Amino acid sequence: MSIKSMTSISILASGVLLSGPSASADTPYRILLTNDDGIYAAGLQSMVEALHPLYEIVVAAPAKKHGGSSHATALWEGPMKIEALTVAGNVKAYAVHGLPADAARFGIVNQNALAAPVDLVISGINHGENLGSLSHLSGTVGAAMEATYYGLPAIAVSLDSATANANDFGAALTSVKYLIEKVRAEGLPDGVVLNVNVPAAASGLRVAAMGRDNIKVEGYTRDGESYTPVFSYPEPAREDTDLAAYARGFTVVTPLQIDWTATGALEAMTDWLGD
Repeated sequence: MSIKSMTSISILASGVLLSGPSASADTPYRILLTNDDGIYAAGLQSMVEALHPLYEIVVAAPAKKHGGSSHATALWEGPMKIEALTVAGNVKAYAVHGLPADAARFGIVNQNALAAPVDLVISGINHGENLGSLSHLSGTVGAAMEATYYGLPAIAVSLDSATANANDFGAALTSVKYLIEKVRAEGLPDGVVLNVNVPAAASGLRVAAMGRDNIKVEGYTRDGESYTPVFSYPEPAREDTDLAAYARGFTVVTPLQIDWTATGALEAMTDWLGD
C-alpha cells in the first residue's frame, strides 16, 4: 500500500462528530463480524481467523446467502430463528434466519454475545465488488449501515469476484486490519460507513466518491414467460470516483452516509415549492 494514499483517510475524522470513541491499546476492542453471503462464507471465515487473535470477536450473519438485499429487514415478520454456534474454535457466532441487516442488528443488541457492547461492525468480506450506485443494492453495505442506528462505526468490505472465488483474501485482510486501527484511534464521522472495494492485485489505497452507472439493464430477452436481463457496463464518466480508481487497480475507500438528504438541493426545493 502507498503511505500517501493510506494517510489521506485520516481527514475523514477531522472537525466532525465521531462515532465510536477512541480506545487505548490496552482496552479490549470488540468487533462484530457480519455479511450477506451467509455465516459459512469463506470471506467471513477468513476474517474470523485473521482477527480473533487480535480482538474480541463475535459473529452474527445470515444463515444463508442474501446478496442484493440492501438494507431490507424481516423485523416485522414475527419471531426469527437464531442458532448459537462457534466458529474458528471458540468464537461465538449466531446464524440468523433473516436478512443481513437483521443479523447485524442482533449482533449489536444481543447482550449475551460479549462482555461489553461492540466497538466496530465489519461486514464482508463479500464475494464480488460493491461499487458505484450498485452499493445501494448491496446487502454487505446494508448490514454495515445498520450500525449507524446505534452510533457505531462500520466498514463494508468487498473483494473482486475471481480473487474471492480463489479464496485469496490476503490483500483484503491487510486493508481491513489497517482500517480497524485507524477507526480505533480516530473514529469515524457519525452516521458514516466506509465502503471498501479490493480489486485483484491491489496496488494501494485511495479515497474516492461513489460513482454512478457501473451496471445498466438495457432490456430483457423473452423465452415464453421467462425474461432475462441484458446488461451493459458503461465506462466511468468521472475519474475521481470509486469506479475509476478501482479500474486502475486501487483498493477504494468510499465514505457513505445513512442520511440520504440531498442537502445541496434543500434551498432550491424550498424555492421550487414556494415555501
